[in-house]
Amino acid sequence: MSALSLVSINKKCPNSHMAVKDFNLNIEEKEFVVLAGPAECGKSLIVRMLAGLEEPTSGEIYIDGVLVNGKEPKDRHVAMIFQNYTLYPNMNVYENIAFALKMENIPQEEVDRRVRETAETMKITQILNKRPESLDQCQELQVVVARAIVRQPKVLLMDDPLVKISDQWKDFILEKMNVLYNGLNIPFIYATQDQGRAMAMGTKIVVLNEGSVQQSGTPKELYDQPANQFVARFIGDIRMNMAAAQVEEVNGKVILSFDGHKLTLDERAALALQENVGKSVYLGVRAQDICLADKQQENVIEVQTELYEERENGIVIQFKVDDAMWTALDTEGKTARTGDIARLAINMNKIHIFAADTGKSII
Repeated sequence: MSALSLVSINKKCPNSHMAVKDFNLNIEEKEFVVLAGPAECGKSLIVRMLAGLEEPTSGEIYIDGVLVNGKEPKDRHVAMIFQNYTLYPNMNVYENIAFALKMENIPQEEVDRRVRETAETMKITQILNKRPESLDQCQELQVVVARAIVRQPKVLLMDDPLVKISDQWKDFILEKMNVLYNGLNIPFIYATQDQGRAMAMGTKIVVLNEGSVQQSGTPKELYDQPANQFVARFIGDIRMNMAAAQVEEVNGKVILSFDGHKLTLDERAALALQENVGKSVYLGVRAQDICLADKQQENVIEVQTELYEERENGIVIQFKVDDAMWTALDTEGKTARTGDIARLAINMNKIHIFAADTGKSII
């Protein structure tokens, strides 16, 4: 059995709202799983149920093959780091890390060995004698993590502790977390509504919305093959461009028509959409799959640029489609200016089509 399994988990709130619906997940011994989604999608509640701070209304939770429903948090052998973590102000760093071990009546020699080994792992040996008030944000979180892993848990649970960290420290902490993950043979489970953080940290991402799993997979799988419109829009540094489109057949070719523009589908896409001819769908295109066109390119749309901005990773062009703002990211060094009529080529091998009624991916 997997290191951790959640089977048909449901959670009903006191107001009868189903906050988590039929949640299933198997997590292997060494996986970094990120539960991602907007506020109140159920991700933090799932983490709390794993920790034993909440009980599911129905369903089963297994850790190392053992059913833990009804077990006290201390008996689940998990460690949890909350968003609102704190250190004991009257103890130095060493004492904060050692506190839980002493509460378990572990011999002092063993406590000292584990505290110092953990401090070395977290690279905080030099601050063991400091008090919490003298630590910066980065050091404080490192100590909190050390306090969690010194207990040698079977699972490390985190409810987005990076929310408290200033942007200047986040890349450093992400690097530290990945080093720590690679050094420990236990599952990491991290809940966040920051999709960028999810993409940077997870070996597996589970996207939730309104208590239900929308898709799970590697960051690349979710980015390249979103299961539905919600995942497509949630994943990615730049929100996926989306527009309602009509599927037409003209002279034996399948055409997508949207906001006065027409795109000719390749054989793969045409075959997938054959049953949708005459119907409405949604077209999705990522910014980097739209670029300023050469004269010979096909599947070009002409638009008026609302914004032209040079950035380190290329030229950002924004324009309207059906009153929605679309974004193109051109890395070829071609030029356009705000207010210009720009010819933009769409990479038809990378487009996404979603069903109008269900939002599910067609291609």
